[in-house]
Amino acid sequence: MSAASILQESPALNAQSSRLARKVSDQKRTGAHFTPPDLADFVAQRITAHLTFSKEQLEVLDPSCGDGELLRAFWASIPAQYQEHVTLRGIEDHEPSLKAAEGRLAGLGARSKFIHADFITTTQRFRTPQLFASNGGIRNVETTLPQPRVIIANPPYVRTQILGADRAQDLARQFGLYGRVDLYHVFLIAMAEVLQPGGLMGVITSNRFLTTRGGEALRQELAARFELLEIIDLGDTKMFTAAVLPAVIIAKKRSVAQVQKSPQTTRFIRVYEHRKEDCAQESVAASSILKTVNFGQDGQYTVDQRIFNVTSGQMTIDTSPRDAWRMATANEAEWMSRIDQSTRFRVADLAKVRVGIKTTADSVFIKRDWALLAKTSRPEKAILRPLLTHHDAARWTSLTSSDNLAQIAYPHESVNGKRQTINLEQYPRAKSYFESNRRVLENRTYVTRSGRKWYEIWVPQDPAAWGNPKIVFPDISVEPRFFFDGTGALVNGDCYWISLDPAHVDILLLIQGVANSALMLKYHDLAFNNRLYSGRRRFISQYVERYPIPDPTSKGARAIIKIVKQLNRHPSADLEQKLNRTVEFAFGFRAG
Repeated sequence: MSAASILQESPALNAQSSRLARKVSDQKRTGAHFTPPDLADFVAQRITAHLTFSKEQLEVLDPSCGDGELLRAFWASIPAQYQEHVTLRGIEDHEPSLKAAEGRLAGLGARSKFIHADFITTTQRFRTPQLFASNGGIRNVETTLPQPRVIIANPPYVRTQILGADRAQDLARQFGLYGRVDLYHVFLIAMAEVLQPGGLMGVITSNRFLTTRGGEALRQELAARFELLEIIDLGDTKMFTAAVLPAVIIAKKRSVAQVQKSPQTTRFIRVYEHRKEDCAQESVAASSILKTVNFGQDGQYTVDQRIFNVTSGQMTIDTSPRDAWRMATANEAEWMSRIDQSTRFRVADLAKVRVGIKTTADSVFIKRDWALLAKTSRPEKAILRPLLTHHDAARWTSLTSSDNLAQIAYPHESVNGKRQTINLEQYPRAKSYFESNRRVLENRTYVTRSGRKWYEIWVPQDPAAWGNPKIVFPDISVEPRFFFDGTGALVNGDCYWISLDPAHVDILLLIQGVANSALMLKYHDLAFNNRLYSGRRRFISQYVERYPIPDPTSKGARAIIKIVKQLNRHPSADLEQKLNRTVEFAFGFRAG
């Protein structure tokens, strides 16, 4: 079923979308997601670079137009002799913004039309004209709204947490998506529905879908429906005040007969800030980072005392949506290929990468000062377990001794290999403590709705696995900080962990050594292409589980394990350099 048909038949979805769009419009009005004029000009120019102008009518749509900045930019990019043949159409749910857009476009003398509505609820009005037999003849049934030949957009960015898990899953099912669905995913599918075959789309969106598991379905849809002309990852350029890392996609819609079923090659540019100490060459001063973003003009540029590395090339987009869209030059792709050739396993083949505990009530479950509570309402010692967080993370070892860690009241145990919630009757002090916080805990209605006890931790993980040797690493970090833990401590939800039984501890150490190496940091950046501000990276399960691991029985792997054992006891810069050389040898980049 098409998105248009779905929306036409879903009044509840329409109402929900309207409420969401109003919330998003409020964000735009405060400037949280407002499109900067220079970025609007950049996107418009990238579209017109692929557009052939003529005296035919050109319908241009911004489905979430705000105060008309993108439409203004597109109008400015059109050669003057063709402007009279262009109609600019904006859809916006926030009426004051819409009136501002109408005023500014009228002031430019542009032919413009505006609709006060939520785009998601209006897509059914964009229909391809159909021919019907009438009294033996053929008549044309016109569309309510003409399908645009160009869409320029900065669709609303509303994450799953704001949508709510239930609504996000509902949207996912209805729009043929899956996984974690953000509202901009839905907008992109809806825009694909209404755009004319052969039409151009230029869109500013979050770069998350390029690499995350939640973006798989969207990557698949875009690769199938569009010829992807340009993908420009603007990374941590801070184009917006909101913490969204933007990407610009320029794409041409295929006809139904042309739906892509094989890989395609796409031009890319990626832009990320570099620390001065990481720069191998002198940077060139520039007034604006967007003025440096041109294909083939790679280099390092200084803008307002920040250094950016600009890289361009061609990327192959496979038909498998599982794979991240790797933005790698030919040399970088060849380098990764050499690693792949020396890879025996991926981390996921050897161990499970788990996120830490998520209590959804940390103030109740986690404390550093349990001893200050009266003994009668302080949970029993067997319930209080040491907890590792990102504050304790360092390379190789924890920064904090086990005696000084925060502690978590952990109401779970393993019985006959299965996780169970403890019986509070057997722990009267824990019962007293949880009862005193019952109101807070019962407010987590999603816990009880799922059939679980009101005092459970939302994501407790497997109690039996905590006692095994493990490596722990923070979700967000400038550099890899994979450290070994053999104390049995639990791990908080701001970190991930990998555990194996003691008989396979050498495999764990091999993973730790590879993950902490300079080679794997470079591989991480190229393969997953997901950086945050100020050089910070995401080390999440779907990336780390794809890390390549050499044959554990090989000479290089055995040498890595030996060095890691030393580093876990006495970290040193010399040993780390030796490790980096050994990892390179294990993957075939250095002679033994």
